[in-house]
Amino acid sequence: MSTITRRPWLAVATLALTLAFVAGCSSDDNSPSASTTATPLAPAQQWDPNDAPATTEPTAPTPATALDKALLVDRSDPEQLAQAAVKIWFSWDTGSDDGPNDAAARTAPLLTAAFADSLFSTGSNSPGGQWLTWAEQDAVVTPTWRLLPDQGAPQTADRKFFVYEVQQIARTPEGNQIGKPAISSAWVICVRTAADFWEVSQLAQR
Repeated sequence: MSTITRRPWLAVATLALTLAFVAGCSSDDNSPSASTTATPLAPAQQWDPNDAPATTEPTAPTPATALDKALLVDRSDPEQLAQAAVKIWFSWDTGSDDGPNDAAARTAPLLTAAFADSLFSTGSNSPGGQWLTWAEQDAVVTPTWRLLPDQGAPQTADRKFFVYEVQQIARTPEGNQIGKPAISSAWVICVRTAADFWEVSQLAQR
């Protein structure tokens, strides 16, 4: 969760709505095995306009050519955009990244200027215990996700809210799964910033 190469990724402004994420649409090669037992997801939360978003501050991006295609998402489709952001944010390479912040930084091309700038301007967090455990084995972490109910989010024509359950599956460089998947939720807000063009204005992990 590194020395940060700051880019003025766009103006500053953090939406006062909470979120966190992950979609029920993940590619087959990322799906966990049927025998895997996962930790239950925490009880659903509600969108609260007064709750400040809990985001992960990224550092300078680390090369991740495998994720290049995710950045080529159809920007006229907010749901596809939200899923692409979740995929990149939760894809970790503990052998080359310094922490989860590097993955978050790679989502910058999908974010509004305000959100991206807020991430880079607040510094960085230290990697958490889960990261450190996986990093001991140079794990590569891939996510799967499924869409959850939006918890009464105030959807509009120009602002869409998504809640995803995310499972992160860690594997050794040899491809062996390490323990159980880690489960969290991702709350995502996408906003229309131009005709048929959407950006992620908020992404929070819970």
